[in-house]
Amino acid sequence: HLEDDLTDNDVSGMLSLNHFIGDAMLYATIATGTKSGGFNGNFGPAPLEAREYDKETSINYEVGAKIDGLLDDRARVNVALFYTTFEDFQTTIYDASIPGFITSNADEQTTMGIDLDASFLVTDNLMLNVSLEYLDAEFDDFDGAACHPSGPSATQVSATAFVCDFSGETPPFAADWSGIVSANYILPLSNGAEAYAYAGYNFKTDHDTATDGYNRGNDDLENLDARLGWRNDNWDIAVWGKNLTDDTYNLGYSENTFTASVFPALGLTQRQTYDRWLSVPRTYGLSLRYMF
Repeated sequence: HLEDDLTDNDVSGMLSLNHFIGDAMLYATIATGTKSGGFNGNFGPAPLEAREYDKETSINYEVGAKIDGLLDDRARVNVALFYTTFEDFQTTIYDASIPGFITSNADEQTTMGIDLDASFLVTDNLMLNVSLEYLDAEFDDFDGAACHPSGPSATQVSATAFVCDFSGETPPFAADWSGIVSANYILPLSNGAEAYAYAGYNFKTDHDTATDGYNRGNDDLENLDARLGWRNDNWDIAVWGKNLTDDTYNLGYSENTFTASVFPALGLTQRQTYDRWLSVPRTYGLSLRYMF
């Protein structure tokens, strides 16, 4: 039985300046944030001091513009450039010595990029939307992280545990480019009913889905969702499909090196397990909803 308590206190705030030029709003923002610390409750003999992780603090700088009224009031564009620094960034890593996922603190992390969001009313019935993000994320200082034996600068600290220096590495799941392109079509019918259609293509470029620092090859994501339906004040009936491209990609990956180290010491056959969580395959169906 382990028992402890943790108390965190912090003050955060935001300063924002806005300037309007016609239908465009220009802005600049500085904001701070915090996330409380806690304890990892994983199975194993780790003492309390090894289970605790610190609070995370951040400061974000952002400049951008929100522009309405383009193309005879049929289009709008929002763009933002951001730069965020984190101290004691809380990140999830896979610790094969437990084995399991734990929350750990990276001493410093920097994230910067640009967000673009635009919409265009092609006709009175058809709306196109585009969201695009470029992201540059890096662990500035993250030494001593639990990792795979083949991770960067891996050092063995016990029979089953290794630590790595992730400084200069890109965090998992941080793709350089990501976005979604979608179209919504609504056709008014009699008695207040309407037919509608939606199609959305979303993507992420290559990104690491492993959290233990072992580069198994990056993964990308491309899928298409669609929906076609009819609705009124009470009824909504639709046929839909998700991941219509039937794209298979990693949601996560881990490798348990614990048994590979322990089993031979016990005179047993070496065992090593690999876990890979895959995306949901092509899925389609029919939905019926009644509202009252």
